[in-house]
Amino acid sequence: MTDKATSSIEETSKDVFTIGELARRCNVSQRTIHFYEQKKLLFPAQRKGSGYRYYDETAIERLELIHKLKSIGLSLDEITEVIELYFVGDDGVMGKRAVVGLLKQHLVAVDRKIQELASFRDELTMNIGRINALIEMAERKR
Repeated sequence: MTDKATSSIEETSKDVFTIGELARRCNVSQRTIHFYEQKKLLFPAQRKGSGYRYYDETAIERLELIHKLKSIGLSLDEITEVIELYFVGDDGVMGKRAVVGLLKQHLVAVDRKIQELASFRDELTMNIGRINALIEMAERKR
């Protein structure tokens, strides 16, 4: 890195990270960070020189939040819908309310799927019974 590039980095805050540093700190790949940028989930705090991206503590918070939201079952599209709401106000209540709404939708879908699977299970049980009855009839005819 040139002295000029080094000095411009030093002029930025200590809390500014390159993409590699951010990836290491958050245990994600640089490719993931680029992907999240494309999805509008993450934004560099600064761009310097030849397009180098620098990230701040907010990027770390966003990556941690993305990880948490994914772990409770939200898709990236759903996370895109709610993530900005977490940064409105100091408490993130708007984001949490939006997540509760999405999770309730997931719950309805899961309950519907459970009903479908229970019906399918009943059909399988009946079909097994019918086929076993046919087998028994065939064996008696021998």
